Amino acid sequence: MYPAGDALLMGLSRGLVVCGVTEEWTTQDLMNAVEADHQGLGLLSLPPDSQKNPRALLLHQIKRAITGKELPARARRAAETARREARAAEIAQRAAEAKTKTTMPAWFRAELAKACGTVAPVAKRAQR
Repeated sequence: MYPAGDALLMGLSRGLVVCGVTEEWTTQDLMNAVEADHQGLGLLSLPPDSQKNPRALLLHQIKRAITGKELPARARRAAETARREARAAEIAQRAAEAKTKTTMPAWFRAELAKACGTVAPVAKRAQR
């Protein structure tokens, strides 16, 4: 199967996937989330040799730290970029529509006002 070291890495990888860690998370994002979670709970870091299963402890801490928290840095940047691009596309579309938009002819406004039962401003000027 796998050599002992590879099995440990595969177990850690599978555990991270189960915790919800995706490729958007950097190691620094994960460690910052765990540190913030510890500070929020008033926990101190444990000495590395105090645990029988440090991998399980790490996975537990990561899962608790990232569940329901803000997105990782890469995902935040991607979402912000997508929002900016969508906004720029919307502005460009509005500008293109404004260039092709023509004003309503005066005769059409007058006819529309008659049909609606109001006097159009153009018609008022003509009556004077």
